[in-house]
Amino acid sequence: MDEIDKKAIEILLKAPYMSEEDIKNTVKLLKRMARMKGHKNEKNIKSVLDYWAYKAYKISISQI
Repeated sequence: MDEIDKKAIEILLKAPYMSEEDIKNTVKLLKRMARMKGHKNEKNIKSVLDYWAYKAYKISISQI
């Protein structure tokens, strides 16, 4: 897991407290971050977003 992954997961952990507008901007940011990792097509970007969401979910569940 590199720094981009860690930053993306950190952002996702804050998502429940965001407004709708913030969520839309966050999704755009996360897609740009996935592209920075070298994933160019939409399928690979969605795969990375799913991975980050899964990791953030596991962390949030473990904190309960």
